[in-house]
Amino acid sequence: MFNTTIQRTRLTLMLTVAAVLLSVCRPADVFALNANNIIAYPVPFNPRIQTMKIGYDPAVTADAVNRVKIEIFDINGDLVLDREYSSLPVIWNGRNGSGRMVGAGMYIIKVTVEKTDTGEHGVRIIRILVNR
Repeated sequence: MFNTTIQRTRLTLMLTVAAVLLSVCRPADVFALNANNIIAYPVPFNPRIQTMKIGYDPAVTADAVNRVKIEIFDINGDLVLDREYSSLPVIWNGRNGSGRMVGAGMYIIKVTVEKTDTGEHGVRIIRILVNR
C-alpha cells in the first residue's frame, strides 16, 4: 500500500495531529453564539452610490457582542478586507484594505462575533454581489 517510508511517516503524523486535535478541541456548542441572524444589505451592492450595512436582522432580538471581526474575500478566495470592530452594525463602503474601490463581482463576507467576557462566539458566512 505504501511505497516509501516518507508516505508512512506522513500518514502517522496526520493521524497523530488528528488525535491531538480531537482530544484538545471543545465541543462547538459549548461556546456557540448564534450568528445566523446576521445579514448584509443591500444586495446587490453598488459602492459608488451606497454603503453596505452588516448587522443583525432588525426583526430579530440579538445577543449583544463586544468583538466583531469582518473578513471579506473575493470569489478567488483572496482577502480583500480584514477589520475588527467593537459592535454591530458595521458599515462597509466598498473599499479594500488599501482604500481602493473593489471591482464588480461576487464576494464572501465572514463575520465572527464574540462575547469576550464569556468566550462565546459565532461565525456567519454571507455571499454578496457588488455591481457598478
